[in-house]
Amino acid sequence: MLQKLDRAWNNLSFRKKISLLLMAGAIVPTFVATQGIISLAQTRLLQNLQVTLGIQLNTLESKLNDTEGKVALEAQNLAIFIESQAGDLSNLQQLTALSQLLSNYVRVGTDNSFYLITDAQGQTVAQYIQQVRDNFSSYPSLPKQDLKKPEFSPVSLPIGIKLGDIPILQNAINYRRSLSGAELLKSEWLKRLGLEQQANIGIRAQKIEGLPEAKQPFSKGVYDIDEGKVGLAIVAVHPIQVKGKLVGTIVVGTLLNRNFEIVDRLKQEVGVSTATLFAQDWRISTNVPYTDQTTRAIGTRVSREVATTVLNQKKVFIGLANIIGIDYLTGYSPIYDHRKQLNPAAAQPVGIAYAGEPTTEVEKTLNILRLAGWGIGAGIALLAGLVAIPIAATFSNSLQRLANCAQKVGEGDLTTVVPVTNTQDEIGMLLVSFQNMTDNLNSLILQVQKSIIQITATTTEIAAEGKQLEATMTEQIASTNRVAATAKVIVATSGSLIETMDEVKQTTAQAAGESKKDLMYMETTMYKLVDATGIISTKLGTINEKANNINKILTTIAKVADQTNLISLNAAIEAEKAGQYGLGFAVVAREIRRLADQTGVAALEIENMVEQMQAAVSSGVTEMDNFTNQVKQSVEVVHNISTKLELIIEQVQSLTPRFQAVSNSMEAQSQSAEEINDAMVQLSEDSSQTAESFREINSSLGQLKNATQGLRQEISRFKVAGS
Repeated sequence: MLQKLDRAWNNLSFRKKISLLLMAGAIVPTFVATQGIISLAQTRLLQNLQVTLGIQLNTLESKLNDTEGKVALEAQNLAIFIESQAGDLSNLQQLTALSQLLSNYVRVGTDNSFYLITDAQGQTVAQYIQQVRDNFSSYPSLPKQDLKKPEFSPVSLPIGIKLGDIPILQNAINYRRSLSGAELLKSEWLKRLGLEQQANIGIRAQKIEGLPEAKQPFSKGVYDIDEGKVGLAIVAVHPIQVKGKLVGTIVVGTLLNRNFEIVDRLKQEVGVSTATLFAQDWRISTNVPYTDQTTRAIGTRVSREVATTVLNQKKVFIGLANIIGIDYLTGYSPIYDHRKQLNPAAAQPVGIAYAGEPTTEVEKTLNILRLAGWGIGAGIALLAGLVAIPIAATFSNSLQRLANCAQKVGEGDLTTVVPVTNTQDEIGMLLVSFQNMTDNLNSLILQVQKSIIQITATTTEIAAEGKQLEATMTEQIASTNRVAATAKVIVATSGSLIETMDEVKQTTAQAAGESKKDLMYMETTMYKLVDATGIISTKLGTINEKANNINKILTTIAKVADQTNLISLNAAIEAEKAGQYGLGFAVVAREIRRLADQTGVAALEIENMVEQMQAAVSSGVTEMDNFTNQVKQSVEVVHNISTKLELIIEQVQSLTPRFQAVSNSMEAQSQSAEEINDAMVQLSEDSSQTAESFREINSSLGQLKNATQGLRQEISRFKVAGS
């Protein structure tokens, strides 16, 4: 692309280039100034929009505070009325009257979700509950131009709803004081009040692809919203005290889930584009459009950077934020529950109030400014063109005449006369200088023509002498190459002999060393064999001795068996004498005799086996003694052979220094031959370089001669004065 632009620029005439440069000099400052104005306007617009958002956010907070104040006032008025009646909340008639009172009160028209009268334990004794009339199976559509108040449907539940575990009711009873705030209500509490359908919005999908992590919502579970079922309600609790005794409470509240009156009225009254109420980081009431551009974006969640700043750091966030995939200039502020009244420093936000404007409005204004800037720039460019063209023509006419003269000089006509003007500007000076250059060039060409003739003659003589030197150097190179080849053969032969001697030396030394090691290992092995046979003979003797001991023990066992047999016989005789009373004893004696016989037989068998083992061991000892004598004789023979082989190995090893001496002599001869070879190679290379130099000189002389002839032909084209 740049190359094409460069070629196009180079192909333009001087007049066009001057015109374009003059126009650019007018347009570029205009463009820079326009961009500066747009940047300044953008900064001012964003600053003004931030101030407006701050006001709108304060208005939204005021509306929430007004709602809280209204709810608190209603709770207080009802409590005062009941206290004035000195009511007894345990009286059935009075409870019926209270229920009728609530019905009459609500019939006047109210936007609150519930009116509850509880006893001192937080259990309802009278109640009126209503929920927003809506199709809870779908998401609500964006608001129309005409703003309508929300419609409600009553919720019928029996009295006796236990609400004592709700924190605001607990604290109001414990501290006996009025409390109010934006309260997070769990789904189980809402179910008791019959408002779980209105609160159950769920967590809605939203676009996060391509967004940085700070612009994405936190993962589920970071903030407890019970999978999108919690409620955010403006609640006020006022204790009922009769004669200084707490008898119950008044609870009034407005559930904000799917209740869009506050956000829509804010848009209508102060002109804010979008407004939202959050339970924790989750949208429960908004007029921000969802990605389908037809429904409200309830059920979606705020970005991490906003949640961190507002919910974790308890600060107001004003800046750019991504909402459902669209950039908005936004303001977010924390919403607190009743704990803000009890301990302001320790209270944590339970929700967020939001007001914002899409940046598309800012972009529309900036686009208008850009179009105006481009229109001004186009007008200035047109005016600059009308002024630049005559100015460019003034410069280009003189330069055109100079270009014509330069073209004639380029064609070889040095007799051209340049039309010099009387102006003293740079172009006039350029014309005078060009005329001087033409005159000087005319003189130079005349001198070159004379020099060319002289150079041609000298070049011819030098070329003839160079040819003769080149032939001489070629013969010298051939002789040097023959000597170098002979030296190379000597070097190769010497190298082969050195390698052969080294191999013989290494092989001899290695074989002698290995043979010596093998003999030593054989001798050591024979000695170990002698020791091993001695140990075996000793072990066999020990076995023979243990067998003798076994025979002695067996003899003792046989004697005991005979004695036991004799005793059992006597016992049998005595049992026979005892008659019927000795029968059992006779059986025992008979079994003992039978066991004694078996013991004797077994002892005899063991004795026979031991005698056989002794005979085998005695034979083994004799054989091992014979084998030991043979091994000792073999050791003596191996020792004699080892001594003789060691003498042979020492004689072989004594040859190694002689091999080394021969190798050193051959290596010295090889080095000498190699030095001769290197010298001849160097001489051959020097001669080749010299011959090459002569060839290059001759070639250069030929080229010089050709160039001189070509230069003579080219110079002859010039038409010069005085030639």
